[in-house]
Amino acid sequence: MQLEQGRIWSVRVPYASREDIQRLSREMDLVDVSKPSARAFRRGEVLCYYTGAQIKIADMLRKSRKGPQGTAYVMGFGLNKYLDAEFRPDVLARYLNDSKDKRRYNVYFNKQWELRRAEVVALRDIAPGEELFVSYGANYWKVDGRQQR
Repeated sequence: MQLEQGRIWSVRVPYASREDIQRLSREMDLVDVSKPSARAFRRGEVLCYYTGAQIKIADMLRKSRKGPQGTAYVMGFGLNKYLDAEFRPDVLARYLNDSKDKRRYNVYFNKQWELRRAEVVALRDIAPGEELFVSYGANYWKVDGRQQR
């Protein structure tokens, strides 16, 4: 496990409930995106990282046959470049939500394929208690069964 204060690289947990994740976050002073921010963040600050298993397009297509839930935690980085956080409940960035109101976006994914991760970066200053929202991107909403926004 590599940590910086207030940030998470990766925490390997075989199985973790939401309560376990929140407890880990408190104990290790990590950002828990499954609830409103507990502290303020400055514009440009990295809150946490999205990581997961590297999969190829064949795996992605296989997962997409399961419907929208099959690819819910897959992030695309380009042709044949995907990270899958489905079996990584410890990756706190996977709990970020998209918003129907684009004005509510306050973080974005800075994709870094060479590091096999995406930084979650503050778009603007974020006050304590503010819920975190990120754009999943237009391609996410094109998958059959998902609502267009």
